Amino acid sequence: MEGRPIKESNKNALRSSLLIMEVRLSQILSTLNQEMPKSILNASVMDVDPDEAFRTSKVIERMLEELSLFKNRYDLEEKKTSVKASISSTLIEIEILLDDLMPERFKAYGNLDDQDKEYIIKKVTALRAMLNQIREILRGK
Repeated sequence: MEGRPIKESNKNALRSSLLIMEVRLSQILSTLNQEMPKSILNASVMDVDPDEAFRTSKVIERMLEELSLFKNRYDLEEKKTSVKASISSTLIEIEILLDDLMPERFKAYGNLDDQDKEYIIKKVTALRAMLNQIREILRGK
């Protein structure tokens, strides 16, 4: 049955849960297809053999098909996400993390010597400038 009526609150809960599942399943597929971005601090080790990867991918594809059936049955709208808005949110998260790297915040973990304080301040300042540069680019400037 297509487009079955459902309370809006239930529809929203379904959409939210299914969206998270879709994102996570798609991440697994990307990982199994070795589409992992190059990382500086997080090295993934491919310990899934090709047969396991293939079989797992097939099950995940079936799971995604099941999610699609929910979408059709309850007439769930696609969530359209602006790439610029998504990048902006991520930049805010990074900015908060940079704030936490400042030496005055590090006191909770122990004191840094002056040389390390100076280095961290310099690098955090440079990274903040790059965040602002990204913001300017996305504003069309």
